[in-house]
Amino acid sequence: MSKFDHIFKTYAKYAEKLTPLEALFAITLIVVYADGKRAAKEDELLRRLIASGAMKGFSEKDFQKISEKIDKIWDEQGTAALFNAAISALPKDMLEEAYGVAVAFAIADGKVSKKESNYLDELAQAMGLSEETAHKIVTETWLNYRISDFNN
Repeated sequence: MSKFDHIFKTYAKYAEKLTPLEALFAITLIVVYADGKRAAKEDELLRRLIASGAMKGFSEKDFQKISEKIDKIWDEQGTAALFNAAISALPKDMLEEAYGVAVAFAIADGKVSKKESNYLDELAQAMGLSEETAHKIVTETWLNYRISDFNN
């Protein structure tokens, strides 16, 4: 039995559906808090994520609504229900991207705690990613982190 079974190996459900964007945001927030704290670098990465990619074009008001919806699920039903709602809302073609975002947040502070590492391993399994695919994503994300201006 692992430390994260209560998240990844449960059938907790939440009635309200998430959009793929909300699901990506939910998984991101779950990994941000996987080690129990939110680092300043994670806040900066979150701002960058919001300003680019799939989240580009959304206003701060849009993110406030998304954040409130995610917080409501998290507060009322817990992490497992939020995770299950997020996984069921993500299309198959977004699973690797979502895992990559989770990895990026785990390494945002330049290190990955044992708790974060275990979380990422179990997240990959819960998402149905092969060990090889997960390893490839982690390796690519570390390389991108090392060559980016983010690690300064």
